[in-house]
Amino acid sequence: MTQSDTPSTLSRVLQSRAVWPLLALVLIFAVDAIVSPNFFQIRIVGSIAAISGAVIAWRIQAGDPHGLILIWALLAALLCGAWNGALVAVLGIQPIIATLILMVSGRGIGMLINLLYGGTDPSFESALLQGLSTG
Repeated sequence: MTQSDTPSTLSRVLQSRAVWPLLALVLIFAVDAIVSPNFFQIRIVGSIAAISGAVIAWRIQAGDPHGLILIWALLAALLCGAWNGALVAVLGIQPIIATLILMVSGRGIGMLINLLYGGTDPSFESALLQGLSTG
């Protein structure tokens, strides 16, 4: 076998089934970066954090003591985790699908809690949250 009979490394790479999808992905990312300069910045709030935050705002508006407010928030987060666990363990749903279910619905649930108990923009002052945020 001579050197002309063996395919070059470049031609072997270009014949690989993985190359073209990867090149297409790079092209899509490049176009997205041009069209939306903030495309690679993460700006979304996690769904469990959104639900817990809405519960905190709701319970502050209700006048609960600070310790009880934190317990409410932790219980909301625990309930979300138990829901995901039940979807996977009991119903046999794939974990990524269960995560996507809560990711999509969780922010809506948080918004619904805000709308029901605090309006569209619940505002409040809390020494607890100010202390926690400043360490």
